[in-house]
Amino acid sequence: MAICEMCGREFNISRMEDHIGSKFGYDELENIRRDVGNVCDECAMSVYYADHEQDTQDGISVYDAALIWQSSGYDEDQMFGFTENELNRALI
Repeated sequence: MAICEMCGREFNISRMEDHIGSKFGYDELENIRRDVGNVCDECAMSVYYADHEQDTQDGISVYDAALIWQSSGYDEDQMFGFTENELNRALI
């Protein structure tokens, strides 16, 4: 087990690599690691979406944003333009 450098949770590195690498590509995973260090899959997704938020036409869904926001410890920089109320409602 490894410790996420963003949220402090333990995670399985090989499972995270398989999940994130297959979802976004192994090159993207290396970019994330270079930028923020060794992180769990939820934090890696948070970083990916934050970096690519402007590249998507429709943006991120409130449900995905809420999960990322929650996994980041409710970081204001991870709200993707939604309000706290909108994100809290999506988590219910």
